[in-house]
Amino acid sequence: MKYIKEYQTQSELNPKLWTNEVFNDKLRLQLLKIAQAFLKFLDIKVKVKDVTLTGSNANYNWTKNSDIDLHLIINYNDIDENDTLVRDLMQAKKSIWNNTYPLKYKDMNIELYAQDENEPHTSTGVYSLLKNNWIKKPKSDIVTVDDMDIDKKANPYKFEIDKLDPYEDSLLDKIKNLKDKLKKLRKTGLEREGEYSVENLAFKSLCNSGHLEKLSDLQNDAMLTQLTPTAENVLEAIVADKIECDKCNWSWKIADGGNDLFMCHKCGHDNTLRMKNEQWPSGPFGKEHDYSDYGGPFGDRKHKTDFKKGPGRTPTKSIGYGRGEEEKEDEKITGYKLENFADGKVKGKSRPGRVKKSGASCKGSVTSLRRKAKKYGGEKGKMYHWCANMKSSRKKKK
Repeated sequence: MKYIKEYQTQSELNPKLWTNEVFNDKLRLQLLKIAQAFLKFLDIKVKVKDVTLTGSNANYNWTKNSDIDLHLIINYNDIDENDTLVRDLMQAKKSIWNNTYPLKYKDMNIELYAQDENEPHTSTGVYSLLKNNWIKKPKSDIVTVDDMDIDKKANPYKFEIDKLDPYEDSLLDKIKNLKDKLKKLRKTGLEREGEYSVENLAFKSLCNSGHLEKLSDLQNDAMLTQLTPTAENVLEAIVADKIECDKCNWSWKIADGGNDLFMCHKCGHDNTLRMKNEQWPSGPFGKEHDYSDYGGPFGDRKHKTDFKKGPGRTPTKSIGYGRGEEEKEDEKITGYKLENFADGKVKGKSRPGRVKKSGASCKGSVTSLRRKAKKYGGEKGKMYHWCANMKSSRKKKK
């Protein structure tokens, strides 16, 4: 029978930290100094009960991937009576600290966390760095776990993580469900059999394979995309200080929205702001890969002749409809007439180098240039209008 070496216990404690079960004294002082800096970073007035080393580096199951888990022991009730609130705060502070200060010792990550003194010890090895003695001394008995048992637990989660679609609307919900299941998996294993439970080792397998990091990266990217507003890709569900339902057109004040700000109080429709490519179908006439209901690209006898959906302010009109009005609007904004550019010459207020000096560029399509003109104000916006008009007039001349 094959056993995985990574989950076999060692015959000695990690020699990078220990010598004959005695912790490196110089390193101990350095870790206490780090713990003191972490306490200052937490910005809370609380008494530190202890500073402990826990996890596999305080045990015989250490590996080359093991972290140095440094825990500040405090009483959460000294901060607030709401344990859940304090625990969430400590988790958030831990994440910010470890990402901001990625400390290492001999290629081992130093991870810090403020732990409640009432939290039970699940680790079979806990060492007090403050008192320089064992709180819970581990046993050096050799323990091995069969590869197949670990893989049977870990592989279904690896499969689910690998098949996640980063462009799926329900991605964040799926990630949350996966994280909840993984948390429950590990907790059950630790409570039942401790560190050497198959569930806990399966969790470590997912960590070492990079799947947990991949899950967190997907979550961060999805959240960033969802929360980033831009002038080009956010639907205008908010009008002034009101929100308008895109289903029944009923509106209500933002101040009256309550906890479900974007939920329509009349028809129950969820108007949560989304990116345009999430709510607007990808087909050119408003329906993906099916033109039969929206006029068709060629308007043949099988299709209706009027477009029912599409981009623009008047989607049922011809493509050139309103072009004259648009040109007049451009003239007001830029101070240039379209005729100035029909022959490709520079006239009027324009002069060589003005586009470059403003930071604009004439590269791109007419549509993209007009979009940039609306996005940027001042001289830069005017120059994008100028470029768009010049390109448009040259196409007409041809």
